[in-house]
Amino acid sequence: MDPRQLARSSVPRSLPEARHLRQDDRFLLVTSIMPKNPAAVAHGPMLIGVTINVLLMGVIVMQAYEYFTSYKRRDDRYLKSLVVFVFCANILNTGFAVADVYLALINHFGDVQYLTVSTWLFVTDPVIVGTVACSVQMFFAWRVQVLTGRWYLGLLTASLALGQLICAMLMAWKCHQYPAWADFVKFTDLIIAWMTTTILVDVTITIILVWYLRRHKTGLEGTDQVVDRLIRLTVQTGMLTSVWALLDLVLFLTQPTDASHLIFQIPMVKMYTNSLMSSLNSRPKPKVFSEVTDNIHSIAKFVNHRTTMQDGTMQFASSLHPEAAAHLERHELGEFQKKTIEAASSGCKGDAKTGWDNAARAI
Repeated sequence: MDPRQLARSSVPRSLPEARHLRQDDRFLLVTSIMPKNPAAVAHGPMLIGVTINVLLMGVIVMQAYEYFTSYKRRDDRYLKSLVVFVFCANILNTGFAVADVYLALINHFGDVQYLTVSTWLFVTDPVIVGTVACSVQMFFAWRVQVLTGRWYLGLLTASLALGQLICAMLMAWKCHQYPAWADFVKFTDLIIAWMTTTILVDVTITIILVWYLRRHKTGLEGTDQVVDRLIRLTVQTGMLTSVWALLDLVLFLTQPTDASHLIFQIPMVKMYTNSLMSSLNSRPKPKVFSEVTDNIHSIAKFVNHRTTMQDGTMQFASSLHPEAAAHLERHELGEFQKKTIEAASSGCKGDAKTGWDNAARAI
């Protein structure tokens, strides 16, 4: 509806003298008694969120470029497929968000009725956010299971990730059923469930990984530095997504008259993508592989003091976990322990350095 038509039909009955005002004066009167500019209710925060989204998209592009130039030949096709999927989802998310704001603020400039409802472009946001978040959380759930060797911890985090995805899909369906921004208060409980589950997954993954890594420090400076770096990265990436989702939820609950939470909702998919790409790109690059070998040599010196020989077979002490932590960054965990033991054992009758050189080549 045209704003001036809205003005003719919206003049309050308590102001009969306003009926005699000119059309332009009536329009000014209606806009002055409106609680808030319709564009400012949702599309103002959305514009800020889209701006952050676009800026972070540039960061994601650089991270993806670094990944494919450094790890394309090292990682298996499943991990590369995950990166491609997440990257394409981010492109769609940014494109839909920009198109949504452009249509509202440019093509439908001054169209009050259009500004009061969401569109199908907005409905795609919870779908993409939930899907990407679930994919990244599943990746970290796999890390938890492989690193700790405890399947129930991986199952717990994976189940929570699926719960978050279900809430996101239900949220998208509700947005489709009730497109008016004012109707979003009807499914407040669903939004709380979605954001709470999202935060719970991220915090659970962070706590488990930090707990496990801290338990398996060796006391050696070189290996402990690797473990400390893993802990810092885990906390930074895990807590970033948790705090971001918490801010989204807090704004939604404390600002019911507008959509300020969209400032954090629109770029949320970028937070999870950054978490994944930062984790993958933090691994040692092929050009610094010699430094990794030196660290393995330092581990060998530690292991040599905690081994026993039985029939020419090396029996490793139970504190050899930092190797697995270091190798976890290379995402070849399945055969790591077997290859390391075999390679190191092949040199046990000579010197430890030779055996661990073989282990380094097996990684």
